[in-house]
Amino acid sequence: MRDRYDELSKLRQLLDEGTISQYEFEQEKARLLGENGQAGGDPSYRPWGMELNTYCMLLHLSQLTNFAVPGLGLVLPIVMWAMNKDQSELIDRHGKVVLNWTISSLIYVIISSALIFVLIGFFLLAALGVMHLIFVVLGAVRANEGRVWKYPLSIPFFTV
Repeated sequence: MRDRYDELSKLRQLLDEGTISQYEFEQEKARLLGENGQAGGDPSYRPWGMELNTYCMLLHLSQLTNFAVPGLGLVLPIVMWAMNKDQSELIDRHGKVVLNWTISSLIYVIISSALIFVLIGFFLLAALGVMHLIFVVLGAVRANEGRVWKYPLSIPFFTV
């Protein structure tokens, strides 16, 4: 029993160092703990028929649909997260990161819109648009690597 926890500790250290991905960590953790002790769900789970990392990447990128259809970038990530959060701890963590940023950026947009009357709002809205694009792409790249990346300036409404 002690060996199993020592090995889990070593795995956590490898994850923290970036040697292994979050997905690899969860797979090994599930193998070590056995079926009854699996906290992260089924490591072979394939949401919507795709790899877990690919799904998490699309969860981040789904925020960009807001540029094509207003409001869809808010609804789609919530639907993707809510449908699969119970089957995978990784999806749950990525979904919480995305929701934290979505709510935070909505608050920032409201504040920036109010500041349009002072003219600084235009610059803040432009900066928010650029940051949103950069943060979403970086989050998607990290998700594809199997890592969870918390967006900077994101207010932690949901603990990850």
